[in-house]
Amino acid sequence: MKDSEDKQAKIKEYVISGNVLSTLICFAALLAFFQPMSLFRLSSAFMLLTLILFGLLLVVIKYITSKEKITTGIAESPSLANYLFFCTIMVLIAVIIFFGHEDNGQVQLLFFIPVANAAISHGKKFSLFIALIASVLITLNSLDIFGIKKLDYSADIYVLHIVTLFFTAWLVGGLASIEKDIRTKLMHLANYDELTGLMNHRSFHDQLDYALAKAKENKQELSLIMADIDYFKHYNDTHGHQRGDEALATLGKIFRELVCEPNIPARYGGEEFAFIITSLSFEETVDLAEKIRKAVEETFFYGGKEQPGGKLTLSIGIANYPRNAENKEGLIRAADQALYKAKFMNKNKVEVYFSVLDELKDKINHSEQELFNSVRTLISIINAKDRYTFGHSERVTAYAVALARRLMLSEEEISTLKYGAFLHDVGKIEIDRYVLNKEANFSEKEWELIKQHPVWGAEILKPLFSLRAVIPVVLYHHENFDGTGYPSGLKGEEIPLLARIIRIVDSFDAMTTDRSYKKAVDPSCALNELIRFSGKYYDSRLVAEFVEFIREEILNQKTLSLDNKLIKCLLAE
Repeated sequence: MKDSEDKQAKIKEYVISGNVLSTLICFAALLAFFQPMSLFRLSSAFMLLTLILFGLLLVVIKYITSKEKITTGIAESPSLANYLFFCTIMVLIAVIIFFGHEDNGQVQLLFFIPVANAAISHGKKFSLFIALIASVLITLNSLDIFGIKKLDYSADIYVLHIVTLFFTAWLVGGLASIEKDIRTKLMHLANYDELTGLMNHRSFHDQLDYALAKAKENKQELSLIMADIDYFKHYNDTHGHQRGDEALATLGKIFRELVCEPNIPARYGGEEFAFIITSLSFEETVDLAEKIRKAVEETFFYGGKEQPGGKLTLSIGIANYPRNAENKEGLIRAADQALYKAKFMNKNKVEVYFSVLDELKDKINHSEQELFNSVRTLISIINAKDRYTFGHSERVTAYAVALARRLMLSEEEISTLKYGAFLHDVGKIEIDRYVLNKEANFSEKEWELIKQHPVWGAEILKPLFSLRAVIPVVLYHHENFDGTGYPSGLKGEEIPLLARIIRIVDSFDAMTTDRSYKKAVDPSCALNELIRFSGKYYDSRLVAEFVEFIREEILNQKTLSLDNKLIKCLLAE
């Protein structure tokens, strides 16, 4: 966007220079050919009138160039101001011809200046219009309608001037118009995806930079929607890439129809799309995203019935500036995380970005902000190493807070539990990516490594004085009620209450979520497992409360996972 603005600024400089030079040449000719010849013999009134007229023309020039939208070297359709400017120049030349020097046949050559200027700045059609006006004036001059004595010129001279004017307008204007068309096409190819008709990845980043700069300058909000086609690899593998291209083209048409200017739809890459929303509130953006999701779901695609779920669908994530991020990188990251949650939670849904870390940041002492940012970075690294961990922490937090409210714990305890649940796996930063994502059973050495992550997590949080109450939750969340857990082998009431809660909800989410080494089980089966090991691994009283909650709030609503609205509802005070 900055390169485009710099280019437009340079083009405007040339347009201004051309207009100013045209005006100066015409006034120089007016002063040189108007009788009397000497500048010092001109009357004061005439000189004053000349200066005033010249000043007005410069104002017009400034107005024209400030209003013109120039994108490819030629301004768009001439405005009223453009017509006014060029007609004024023509009138000046006509005054010189009709009332000036006797050798006015040669002065007619001045008409080439506005004709050439019009051809370069506005193309063939406008320059032919200016050439037509000049031809009329030349014809009137040849007829000597004012009866002023002039040198005799044959009609051939006047015809030659007229023909040359039209040829100049046609040739220069035609070449300028062709160049504009070629440049426009090249710019379109450089900035747009040919298959979908949407802006490409590079242009998306340019537009997002520009939109964010405007939002910061005007203190306005901006939303970013990220969308990804569900199971698109399956679609391509089943029906071929040609059908996949047809589906992408259809999606591009849908997005162009639903996302209107000044909002921008773009193809982010592959089967992923992005939408820059500047004219809607955050709530309206969520509604638009749902409208996009529903439109795609209801559109017929060849072979859509063979997709998982029986149709081609989108998963969508939304983030907002400034509520979720302060810069472009953070905004894209937040929208991408929301998109990942949408795809992770059954797909074909809209997810709004939400993170406990954003809330936690406000509770950290100012002196600890730098250290907290380091912890936040560590969590981002964990998410990159094991994307399961991110969604898992969010869900564990939601389940834990819901159970805590059911147990009527204090707000202070709920707050501690909330942060402990979200940070309970932070110690996994010390574990290799290969181990975290291993599909086979862990070796004895690898299992001993896994068992150390609560200790490492507690060590990472220890320097943060504001989170001192969270450390026992992180350290003991894998202790079993019968004392067979790790790392300290605590049992029964020795295990902190909040850690016992995390033990239950952590296990439930692990059982109901696909992992690298096992498939998810039905929530009812997971509840039966909790009941089965109640009193052995888990606190019986807490299990009973959690089972009742899941059956009432989740299974009875026939939802297998918490969506983002429910998560925020459960975490709200």
